[in-house]
Amino acid sequence: MHGADRPATVDEARALLERAALPCRTVVVTLGADGAACKEAHATHTVHVPAPSVEAVDNFCGALADALASGTALPAAVERAVLAASHAATGLGAQTAMPYAAQLDPPAVISAS
Repeated sequence: MHGADRPATVDEARALLERAALPCRTVVVTLGADGAACKEAHATHTVHVPAPSVEAVDNFCGALADALASGTALPAAVERAVLAASHAATGLGAQTAMPYAAQLDPPAVISAS
């Protein structure tokens, strides 16, 4: 978000998103090893999607765009993107490690605040 310091923690991201007058319908903040946080303009809370523990993260934006284009709700789309990025980090190379859709259907891990 323009003019704001990059949030370093989940709590900082939540605080930033909660106090922001969003100029758009949705905002997603990636938090590296902490996953991602998202907020829709009409929502009263921020959703945090934790990331599994991995060495590095890749493929987040592509998986997020794919899920949103398929009509998935924002929190579930962010969850799918976090899982895809985490899965991809466990393989050799971004293209060969990109997960298949069936590999991204675990139980929900979303935490709303």
